[in-house]
Amino acid sequence: MLSDPKITVKRAAFTQHPRPAYYDRTEKGVPDAMGYSVRTLKVRYTEWREWETGKLVGRELYDHRLDPAETRNAIDSPSNAAALDEAVALLQEEFPPETPPAQR
Repeated sequence: MLSDPKITVKRAAFTQHPRPAYYDRTEKGVPDAMGYSVRTLKVRYTEWREWETGKLVGRELYDHRLDPAETRNAIDSPSNAAALDEAVALLQEEFPPETPPAQR
């Protein structure tokens, strides 16, 4: 991999980020929501889920071929439908939405 950057070893990378970022400094001491993201070669897809219930409260999709700086949420773009479907499947396999984060 170091000698050939075109080699891939995974289909996707995953990240998780709370909102607010410094929730431990808030009165509640827990996040309002948790963001779960998957990054493929084409897109980054994020689901924001309410911390207490796991309810989906927001979604973001960024097409890195057209918008590498992630400035336009393309969640409703028909041209990204296939990439969105793939990203949703990958994310939900890694972070199933059934169990609220607060109960994990």
